Amino acid sequence: MNTYASLRTKLEVCFDDASLDEAIETYSNIEVLDLLNSLNSYEKYILELIFIYQFTVTDISKLLNKSRQSVNQVKKRALDKLKIV
Repeated sequence: MNTYASLRTKLEVCFDDASLDEAIETYSNIEVLDLLNSLNSYEKYILELIFIYQFTVTDISKLLNKSRQSVNQVKKRALDKLKIV
């Protein structure tokens, strides 16, 4: 059973359908925030530039005066931290 289905089953006892969906969304948002808080500010900044502002690694390396390899390493490290096992 996947995580969402498992959580839904556990919470169905306590909530009606509308409240349950809201509770699951809140729980999911908290999980995402916890994961993001595992990143340092530089990693967050790199991911923000890539995924929110659509910068390329090349753009970021020029902006920060860093090598593309360095930016890629930070990106990979940050994404690895966000993987849920």
